[in-house]
Amino acid sequence: MTARGVIVAAPRSGAGKTTVTLGLLAALKRRGVAVRAAKAGPDYIDPAFHAAATGVRGFNLDTWAMPASLLDWLLAETARHCELLVIEGVMGLFDGVPGPRGCTGAAADLAARFGFPVLLVLDVSAQAQSAAAVVRGFCSHDPEVRIGGVVLNRIGSERHRLLVADAISELGVPVMGALPQMKLRSAGFPARKISTSKKWMDSIPNASPPHNAWMLKTGNARLFRRTNCSSNSIRTCRRS
Repeated sequence: MTARGVIVAAPRSGAGKTTVTLGLLAALKRRGVAVRAAKAGPDYIDPAFHAAATGVRGFNLDTWAMPASLLDWLLAETARHCELLVIEGVMGLFDGVPGPRGCTGAAADLAARFGFPVLLVLDVSAQAQSAAAVVRGFCSHDPEVRIGGVVLNRIGSERHRLLVADAISELGVPVMGALPQMKLRSAGFPARKISTSKKWMDSIPNASPPHNAWMLKTGNARLFRRTNCSSNSIRTCRRS
């Protein structure tokens, strides 16, 4: 069984992973794509947001708490019922607990294990071309983790977006979209309140600039990748 998916991650917490994930899920659902969502790690709040966006119950993928066989089974079962799996990372892409490689609970473990590309969300509110150095570091940190594209968050102006995007594009990494700097409450997205957040997600495809912050190119198929979910074809890790 094969699955097509993408991992939404960032260099740190608070960079905009959940906002981008929910926007992507809502936009894909509106396009008629059978999409499912998962959360890296044990978090139970974000899966509730995912369920509100997709209409389907979310689940967790935790390389620290779950044996490899369970991870493979969950992915294989999910692949049977959806066209695309969107996994939201936890903290920073490579953040996890000390342990054997592939068993740290980091989102990078899932990217390496299943071969899914990473959509890296960057908060560029206080930088410009230096963001390219961050992307370069993430691209080279682990050869088994592929950065498939970048979303710029909290851009201040069109000029700001161009400065950042042009610098990153020189690395050969596509900038898939950008979101302007704004207060979430003014955009109808109260933090950690699912009912009103659902209304915000429903409005994403219908809003007009500048209120429509969602500019991600969801039709860009090169970002998504299929992986074989057979437990025989995916390496396992052992805990001491």
